[in-house]
Amino acid sequence: MKVQFSLFEPLRRRASAAGVWVVLLTLLLGLSGCVVPLPPTGQVDTLPPGEVTTEPVIAVAPVAVEAGEFVSVSGAGWPANQPVFVNVEWTQDGERVATTVSVTTTEEDGRFNASFFLPDEAASSGTPELTLVVYATEPDLRVTTTLMVIGVAEPVTPTETPTEPTATATPLPATVAPTATPVPPAVDTTVRVVSRGLNLRSGPGAAYAILRSLTQGTTLDVLGQSRDAYWLYVRIPDGTVGWVARPYTNFTGTAPVVEAPAAPPPPPTATRYPTPTPTPLPPPEGWRGEYFANRNLSDAPALVRTDPSIDFDWGFGAPARGLPGDNFSVRWTRSVYLEGGTYRFTVTSDDGVRVWLGSELIIDQWREQGATTFTADRTVSAGYHNLRVEYFDAYQLARIRFNWQRIGEPEGWRGEYFANRSLAGSPALVRTDGNIDFDWGRGSPDSRIPVDNFSVRWTRSVYFDAGTYRFRVLVDDGARLWVDDHLLIDEWSDGSVRERTGDIYLSSGHHSLRLEYYERTGDARIRLTWERITEEEPDDFPDWKGEYWNNRDLEGSPRFRRNDREINFNWGSGSPDSRISDDNFSVRWTRDRRFDRGLYRFYARADDGIRVWVDGDRIIDEWRENDYSETFTADIFLDGRVDLRVEYFERRGGARVRVWWERIADEPARNPFADVNPTSGPAGANVIVTGGGFPANTAVYLYLGAPVRAAGVAAEPMRYAAGVTDSRGEYRLSFVMPATWPDGTPIEPGDLLVLVATDNFTVEASDTFEFQAARPPVSPAPYVDVNPGSGGPETPVTVNGGGFPPNTRVNAHLARIVTAALRSGDSPAVYASTTTDGQGNFTFSFIIPRQWRETNDNIETGKLLVVVATDDFRVQASDTFDYFVTVPRPSINVAPLSGGAGTPVAVNGSGFPGNTPVGVYLGVFGDQIGRSSAYRYASTVTDRSGNYGMAFTMPATWPDGSPVAQDRLIIMVATDDFSVQVSEVFTYLLPAPVPPTSTPTPTNTPPTPPTATPQPSLSLAPAAGAAGTVVNAVGGGFPPGQTVAVYLATFDGEGESGGRNQQYGAGIVDANGNFVISFAMPRHWPNGEEIDSGRIVVLVATNDFNTQATSLFDYRRTTAAGSGEPLPAPTDVPEPTATPTPEPPTATPEPPTPTPEPTETPLPPTPTETATPEPPTPTPEPTETATSEPSPTPTETEIPPPAEPITGTTPITQTAYWR
Repeated sequence: MKVQFSLFEPLRRRASAAGVWVVLLTLLLGLSGCVVPLPPTGQVDTLPPGEVTTEPVIAVAPVAVEAGEFVSVSGAGWPANQPVFVNVEWTQDGERVATTVSVTTTEEDGRFNASFFLPDEAASSGTPELTLVVYATEPDLRVTTTLMVIGVAEPVTPTETPTEPTATATPLPATVAPTATPVPPAVDTTVRVVSRGLNLRSGPGAAYAILRSLTQGTTLDVLGQSRDAYWLYVRIPDGTVGWVARPYTNFTGTAPVVEAPAAPPPPPTATRYPTPTPTPLPPPEGWRGEYFANRNLSDAPALVRTDPSIDFDWGFGAPARGLPGDNFSVRWTRSVYLEGGTYRFTVTSDDGVRVWLGSELIIDQWREQGATTFTADRTVSAGYHNLRVEYFDAYQLARIRFNWQRIGEPEGWRGEYFANRSLAGSPALVRTDGNIDFDWGRGSPDSRIPVDNFSVRWTRSVYFDAGTYRFRVLVDDGARLWVDDHLLIDEWSDGSVRERTGDIYLSSGHHSLRLEYYERTGDARIRLTWERITEEEPDDFPDWKGEYWNNRDLEGSPRFRRNDREINFNWGSGSPDSRISDDNFSVRWTRDRRFDRGLYRFYARADDGIRVWVDGDRIIDEWRENDYSETFTADIFLDGRVDLRVEYFERRGGARVRVWWERIADEPARNPFADVNPTSGPAGANVIVTGGGFPANTAVYLYLGAPVRAAGVAAEPMRYAAGVTDSRGEYRLSFVMPATWPDGTPIEPGDLLVLVATDNFTVEASDTFEFQAARPPVSPAPYVDVNPGSGGPETPVTVNGGGFPPNTRVNAHLARIVTAALRSGDSPAVYASTTTDGQGNFTFSFIIPRQWRETNDNIETGKLLVVVATDDFRVQASDTFDYFVTVPRPSINVAPLSGGAGTPVAVNGSGFPGNTPVGVYLGVFGDQIGRSSAYRYASTVTDRSGNYGMAFTMPATWPDGSPVAQDRLIIMVATDDFSVQVSEVFTYLLPAPVPPTSTPTPTNTPPTPPTATPQPSLSLAPAAGAAGTVVNAVGGGFPPGQTVAVYLATFDGEGESGGRNQQYGAGIVDANGNFVISFAMPRHWPNGEEIDSGRIVVLVATNDFNTQATSLFDYRRTTAAGSGEPLPAPTDVPEPTATPTPEPPTATPEPPTPTPEPTETPLPPTPTETATPEPPTPTPEPTETATSEPSPTPTETEIPPPAEPITGTTPITQTAYWR
């Protein structure tokens, strides 16, 4: 039994209304046979009837728990609307220890529900019995009981050994000679308690006294059973005999009937109210129904009752008062006697339903659905069998019906005979056939079957030892044989007598056989036999090669291999094979298959984890506990033979898995796209733009623009290149990156939009280009540029850099920004090498690999760092590369495509990475609007499949208040780092021109040449240490006012796809471009794996990664000398939280200064802030951080510019990258 309840003695009188609840709780306990701990003072186990009517009570489930286990506490008869406290108390080292585990408030009727997890310190105190205290303060009420700790031995109390049984007031079965009915005696059977706890009673009923409280796993010797077979007469290991409820044991047989002892005498009367005489309650003839006020069968049931049958049509109503009409659930349990044979279990449900026969889940349809009927056939032995039905109702109609019928004999073949040769309709005859070996000649199998034109279906489950078997079918006319739903022999055609064979490897265990046969005319003959021809496993697998492990990590050698025709298994709570446990196993299926050219959709459902590969690319990755309620999909274009791999693991509970696919299109729908190479560079760079997905043989043009930052002026789009698509809609354009916009304004460093469109902008695509200031011949600090900045496996990249020591060997390494499981190393793999020239500059190329060189693990989608360093790593710099297993080609839909200020615009599409933040940005042609980061007009997170949807209002002004003056805008949807983006052109309807007002004529000020871009830098102090080391990241040369974050990256590390980059700290860059961020070096990666000693790359970057700098940290996983103790560090450093960078102090008044521009946030536009002439307040405004938990803030001091290097235990190299 999953939930137990226990009533405990009340200690103070309360309102008499509580008595009703007490009676209900008492009845619930009596019927369930659940654990009721004996009161420590020796009182009787049941509440005195006269006392319980006026006192508060509590119920606890379960009463025997482990550390961290969930405990529910319910109460009745308490003061209304008052706080109630729940404490766990115990004695340790002679002192009383108490901890409050829950606080709740009672309802109007004096009831309450509370829950908590048993604290580790209580479970590890060594005390086998804890005290659970529930109390209220107004008025002063207190109720206590005992909470048993599983796995803690109770202290042995010396007792005198009696020479003979001691007489007690309650007759015990041991002292009453049971009278057996005249049935054959049964041999003593040893069984176990399967519920969390169980009462051993003095008689077969809830009114009899409790002799012992038994825990799960206690062995019982079955001596007999009650007349109704609901109660078992048993002996426990200490020799005590008594009665237990059968459904909470694993006993399925029969035992001699034992007469019940006399009913126990009533307890003494303690009040002026007459005490009713308790009589033994008969065991429930029907189902024990537990009704829950939620759809998850969670917490304590709101109602427990006996239902004679499961056949309810509640319509739009509720099952009973106190339960909701929707979102409720029920669990029914009972033990029934079944004669040996095959049974069909049928359930009709609206909505979800699950059915267990014993420990096997035979029907699993736990989902929202209309009234649907499901069946399951099972063969059982004669005896008692436990049934469990679970049901939930979501909304509207509620309907559930369950029954069963015997459809076949226990042994032999179930033969269904049809009076036609197509197995159509209902069989005219159903019978059990011992063997399939019939020669009816020109006759008939039965008088109800014609001599010609009939058919038969035989089914049976047979146990086979492991080996390869040869099945033989002798037939006249047609036959076909299935083994485990695998069509092994197919001879479904007319013909005279002939024999056909089929070989198949079978693992040890039961396998289902199905033989279908038809007779047309003439003689009728059918025979089926088989033989094992070898015990060896086959070397070839015609379908799926299934490798099965007895662990859930696919570790070591598989226990066995076999051929699986398809991946569609429902093992329930059982196992795929006798050599595999019911839980904690895993499977890998592999095969190669030829696919016709087309777009295919793969589907996967699992309970629990599933992942799917196609030609080495992981297309579905749900390696976690699932409940089979979700269907995961992935679309992929295939043409020819490919390798398929499916991996699955089962942790606990139900085990079910299915993988399949379908062809959904001849060719994949190609969204228009543009790829820019190189993706960064200065004026004069030769840029090549390639793409596809456009109409064939159509003129396309190239434009330049930029995302909106602040304000700008109207600009007519200028074409920088032109070309014509080929017959496949693909194109190639090239142009030289200009130094100025068409009006002569210099192009400033930052992201530009490269947009390719047809003449009327009906089809367009875009990519970003990072415009950089020209690098000096001799750089003052090391830098690295990687082009292109994104791609998939086998992408050629060119790496340029400078600022390194002249004539020195430099090496390229790959690192992964931490998202999940990663490793660090002292000797990272080298992917390319070269020697700098006399000015410290270099250029080299290499191919982005598909796998990490050191581990041969596949590189997963995510952000990589290309780290270039000298041999000793004293000088290093890096740039990012956005790696995609499959390069995304997102789509965008904008409605409407034109409008003026105030127009609501809806934007949706697909093709982005799943579960990834995306935002809407506006861009203009031929101009850069403002500085700082791009302004975000809407944001969301894509769903699991990469779909998104957002809405925003077209603005009338740019963020600084100046009017929008462009008649064409670019609506762009992009990830935070702009690694994936898509755009659409929007026609902006400008308002009617306003007559110009007299304004001063602007002076012709010549364009100011761009100032030198400061080189971003980063220093760490200290630059080495262990877990818990507080590291100060000090840097400069970043855009003022921007949010920057700290990331960690490891060389040659494998990350999990789909995760977000883990931030370990965050701050705001001050007005001088400087920052200070403090963070604690973690002990574990986000997935719990402990960090190994080695070099870790510390990266500080803006949200879009356009500006970033790196430095190396020497992580030491060491212990203190001579002590064996770990280095001092916080207790298992929690996941890092961002440390906000302090703003300049406001506590000390300074001379008035202009109010700085407010930091742009990724929200829709808000009114422009104005300076408020009030004195500064001592508390600065909070800044946004990467996490929701606060972390210690450094002392408020002015951020010093990193003018002088900070020295640590190793040389610190200031590295930089300005994207």
